[in-house]
Amino acid sequence: MTCPKGGHPSYGTAVQREMYENQTVIRSSYFQTYHSVMRTSADYYNGMAAARIVAENITTMLNGGDPNGPHEVFPYSVFYVFYEQYLTMWEDVITSLLLSGSAVFIAVLLLLGLDLYSSMVTMLVISMIIINLLGAMYWWDISLNAVSLVNLVMAVGISVEFCAHIVRAFAVSTEDTRMTRAKESLVKMGSSVLCGVLSDLSIVVLAFAKSQIFQIFYFRMFLLIVLIGAAHGLIFLPVLLSYLGPQALRKKKLSIGC
Repeated sequence: MTCPKGGHPSYGTAVQREMYENQTVIRSSYFQTYHSVMRTSADYYNGMAAARIVAENITTMLNGGDPNGPHEVFPYSVFYVFYEQYLTMWEDVITSLLLSGSAVFIAVLLLLGLDLYSSMVTMLVISMIIINLLGAMYWWDISLNAVSLVNLVMAVGISVEFCAHIVRAFAVSTEDTRMTRAKESLVKMGSSVLCGVLSDLSIVVLAFAKSQIFQIFYFRMFLLIVLIGAAHGLIFLPVLLSYLGPQALRKKKLSIGC
């Protein structure tokens, strides 16, 4: 019985030997295995996960039942580099969003004059924007990968533009009721937020790009960020403030007549 791969140039150096105390010791070796036919991304990263399980079992067997022994077997393939991200994608998403959200919360807290309640309202709306963005990604066939994760982290910072200005204007308003304060904050800062939204819509030109990565992960995602952020900042946030807005930071000044 002969091995069809044995002696071929590709495997002529598969076994690496070295001399140790006048004995020949095998330093490393490799052998070839095959995956079944793979067509989708799920097939690729599931195949990689299965290959790692097989390698761990072989490692345990070579070490006599000790997984931490001197021998280690690990799988390698060219496509593993591209699909390894999917094995820990949700952990990376949660960790990255929590870290970026914490940084944004500290920055908003400082810029809003250490107003904790206003900062919490701002972060609540930002969280809702990210959750709605994740849902819209599923609806518009935007896969969750390293590129979309970067855009999600950027969305946390961009969403501040839609919320912080209106929340600050509400906090410093001198009107009597939450309803009138919400109306005043929207009148004063709504146009500025709207101008920022309209300037962000310049990404429409990416819809005509021939590259799929520009069409999906930049045009679609950034368009969703702008539209969802604008809807939350200009429609939902004033309504939320009219019911649960923070107290005014200063009392209404009395006007003195002549």
